[in-house]
Amino acid sequence: MNRVLVRFADEQGNIRESIFETESPGNLRESLSQKGFYVLSEKILERRYWEALVSYIPFFSKVSLSSLTEMTQLLRTLIKAGLPIKEALEVLLEDASEGPLNKALLQVRTDIDEGNSFSSALSRHPTIFPEIYVKTTVAGEKAGALETVLGRLVSYYKATLAIRRKVFQALIYPAILLVIASGAILYLLIEVVPEFN
Repeated sequence: MNRVLVRFADEQGNIRESIFETESPGNLRESLSQKGFYVLSEKILERRYWEALVSYIPFFSKVSLSSLTEMTQLLRTLIKAGLPIKEALEVLLEDASEGPLNKALLQVRTDIDEGNSFSSALSRHPTIFPEIYVKTTVAGEKAGALETVLGRLVSYYKATLAIRRKVFQALIYPAILLVIASGAILYLLIEVVPEFN
């Protein structure tokens, strides 16, 4: 998959720049032309070795639940304000930091440009967007209530995060006691017990 920086003009003559991920830069140019854009320049961006490496490691391909929740909440706000999904994604990409989520959103936007639905584009990134996320957006698109279902996802994930925090807080005190007790036992075994031998 190539990352291509494309500079192009829309039908109103506005000059824009976007990064696309595509197997074939030639097909990308043709796809943009069919949508009424005039491509001014293309530049294939070099992929750093470590980026290529971590993309194949599942652990590094995932995002935190809090990041996914924050992104979904912002997306819902933008859609509620009247922005089409494509423009909302562009706003997200402008403010997003580099990482798996940003990379996935970039590809989602490209897939939408190529005529795919939002939920279909999400389904291509199972390590980023869980099955429940994809199925919920499918239902939202069919019902014409994407903003509503995104709000429900945000509520669901916030509740999940709250439960995780409570579980963590409940476990942290016993864990600290266990560490202290282990340290005390180790000290006795190393310093005290040998003196009686």
